[in-house]
Amino acid sequence: MSEMNEVNLSSIDSAFSGFYSKDRPLFTLNLNIKESKDDFNYFNRNKFKEYSSYYTYVFNKVLEDDTVVWEATCTSEFTGFVLVYEGDEKYILIIPFNGNLILFRKLKDNTWERINTEINLSKLKLYKQEGYNHIWHACFTLENCEASNSLRDMDILDHDYYYDLEKTNFKVIFNRFCHVISHEEKEIWKQTKDNAHHGHLISLNFDLISGCVTIKFVDGTDEPLDLNGPSNKRPRAEVESVNQLNENSEPSNENVEDKSVSPEVITLDINTMMSTNKYKTFCMPNYHYFKANNGFVFGKIVYRDKVILDTDDPSKYVTEYKCRVEFDWKLQKHIEYFESIRPNIDKLKLYTKNGIELNPDDYKVESTTHYYRIVFNKKLYKIIYDDKVYWRYDYYKSDIFPTGIYFSYINSNMTISFPNGVYRDIKIRVDLLKMYKQNRHGNKVQLDDGDYEVITPDYDKKSYILRDYIKCTEVRFDDYIVWEHKSGKEYPKSICCYHRFGRVEIRYDSYVASLVRFGFQNYFTWFLYLPKDLKFYKEDKNGNSVELSENKYRIEITGISSIAYILKPVKCNEIRLGDSTVWKRQNKKAFPRKIVYNLEGPSISLYRKHTRFGVYEKRLFKFTRYKGIWRLIYDYYNKSLQK
Repeated sequence: MSEMNEVNLSSIDSAFSGFYSKDRPLFTLNLNIKESKDDFNYFNRNKFKEYSSYYTYVFNKVLEDDTVVWEATCTSEFTGFVLVYEGDEKYILIIPFNGNLILFRKLKDNTWERINTEINLSKLKLYKQEGYNHIWHACFTLENCEASNSLRDMDILDHDYYYDLEKTNFKVIFNRFCHVISHEEKEIWKQTKDNAHHGHLISLNFDLISGCVTIKFVDGTDEPLDLNGPSNKRPRAEVESVNQLNENSEPSNENVEDKSVSPEVITLDINTMMSTNKYKTFCMPNYHYFKANNGFVFGKIVYRDKVILDTDDPSKYVTEYKCRVEFDWKLQKHIEYFESIRPNIDKLKLYTKNGIELNPDDYKVESTTHYYRIVFNKKLYKIIYDDKVYWRYDYYKSDIFPTGIYFSYINSNMTISFPNGVYRDIKIRVDLLKMYKQNRHGNKVQLDDGDYEVITPDYDKKSYILRDYIKCTEVRFDDYIVWEHKSGKEYPKSICCYHRFGRVEIRYDSYVASLVRFGFQNYFTWFLYLPKDLKFYKEDKNGNSVELSENKYRIEITGISSIAYILKPVKCNEIRLGDSTVWKRQNKKAFPRKIVYNLEGPSISLYRKHTRFGVYEKRLFKFTRYKGIWRLIYDYYNKSLQK
């Protein structure tokens, strides 16, 4: 299990740990100073100002001119942060190490009114689920994907937020994902499947007058937080009423296995290369990988006359097996992972005349680690795989009857051999991902190749960009329902599948839902909301900035918090976030081809070109958000990191 680390919201450094040490010198802060000094850092953002003491100093008094605004009465009131809001009214917020927040409001007679609050940040702690990013690799069980039941099994969330003050409203704004909030060591909020559809938290908000505390999600939803209450348990009815909820966290699968039923123990003969209804075979140039389907385990593994495993002990049963095969050095073709799965021989149906299926006496099977051959001793009229007709005898086309069919470990093609020495290759579609729509008669049918554009960003990743007029109603992976369309909800724009881990990403207008299945367990869903205020621009012939339409780039999710925008051949010369310009092209420098926005950090990186595996892309610039302001930290042309 992981270890828990915590962060005290009122400490400027984890070494403070919410208390004052007599070894640290006291410092009087004068608000007339508008620059950083040796004792503290000064930061200014619009009407907000922040004074944060350096490690060796603490504030015990605040002055405006010669007027004392605040002076600590005890060591617990010492602070490392003083916040100022200066608009039509002026407010000062003191954040003590171990006491309640203290708010001051400037009155018309230039005196200061003290407003005591009931909010003590030292009692609030933030946590991040350790290993959360590994959900991207789908390498552990579902219960580990939600926030842990124990605060001791969490990761540190330190220096990963910043403050904001607007009159009597105080915010803690997150730079990274927060999964659990506790108050006085008691959990008061955690991220679960029930609130996953809101996306990640962006801020923790305090009304300093009323004492109300709320959390804000990236989708704009506000939720009250009871500092003295239990962890959030949202009613199921409320969850299902949310309009944005499109995921099917408990799919209505008719073939879901009962976990209470013992799996069937089967024998694996690795001297074969075809998949079956009980397991799948993946063939790479130098190894074969066998994976048992749900409800099955390998109790015996053989290779010709050699027994590799033979056990009746359930603790020694295996669900996966990998073996080396002789590498074919003549094979120059790079094999994609999603092309490595071999056809399911149990789905292959062979028919003679009048639709009568061949029986085992009508053919002979030859099988090795490199090929699978069926030789017929009876006339063959039709070949069906997975309910689709791939070949049919046609008398009027002067067809002749085949002598056999052949499968190779190189690809999933089926080769039909004829007595005249002719061979015909037929591509068998072996795809664990299946997408469905309704035809004009209201019947459910699979999407056709013309219904989408296929992109393969990585060797185990396949993305389907749906045509604008296509309404996908169901998605299956490995014959299990991943997602079903619900009446009144939006339809997907694209569907991406990571075949290696069985993860499916469904993209809508404003967010991406990611679904993963772990054995018998339900799909875990996390939501990644696309930033609404991120815009790209080019110049028209008159030199005016014109926003790029969505068809000028494609969106690719590259990590649990990373979004890549792959630009088509278009001259993007400006990037804006809301009303702020993050980057604008100058001095005829290169146009970006790829832009990556990381929601944790957060950061924006510009690349000169886009390559399939991310190599030789040449990052041009990198920008990060520092206390709400985007700034350049890396410039490729100057070969330096910016201060």
